Amino acid sequence: MGVSDAINTEYAKATRDMVYVVRPGYSRISFPYIMSDAQVEYIVSAVEFVASHGWKFLPQYEFKQATGAWTHKDIQSIKMPSIEQLSFNQSPNPTTTKIDPNSYQQYLDQAAELADAATKESNQNSDGRRKYPMAAKFEHLRWFAYPWEGTLIDGSVTSSSPFEPHVYSAVATDDLDKKTREFGRVLWSRSKQIWKGIKWSKEVTIETN
Repeated sequence: MGVSDAINTEYAKATRDMVYVVRPGYSRISFPYIMSDAQVEYIVSAVEFVASHGWKFLPQYEFKQATGAWTHKDIQSIKMPSIEQLSFNQSPNPTTTKIDPNSYQQYLDQAAELADAATKESNQNSDGRRKYPMAAKFEHLRWFAYPWEGTLIDGSVTSSSPFEPHVYSAVATDDLDKKTREFGRVLWSRSKQIWKGIKWSKEVTIETN
């Protein structure tokens, strides 16, 4: 993630002071081989939308420093999931929801409409109050915008961050693809050698018997 040892130590101090909201995190997205091109394109478009327009929804959210949880303002309280709630006696729920691929663009259009509505709402209801400030000694560790700052962003302003996530260039990814293909070739060759060895061993065993 590009977090230096020095900054990581400061994040540890913040968590000891119950300021969990500054802890950096990441999300992982996997694309199984069974996914269709339409599904992949939809997910990529959704990620791009959040990256470009997610800030418009900031004024609708609140966060708690002690837990790092962000909740919508219309939700009074939310119970965080716990491993203590895990039960092995519950029967599985076979119900699944299938989404028509033809609806993907409709969902993206709806998201764009909600983003525009959120911007208008925040501009009308903005009272300029600066809520949820962190302690000054941890402010330099903040990598996110405050909810009230969402009314001040016009989409062209970039924010500073105490760390810079690693970005892999096209050259690096191309090189990785080459290494992956080479590894696959070697693995396949080795598998054939092992299979030949097993087959030869069986033949020798049969002839010996």
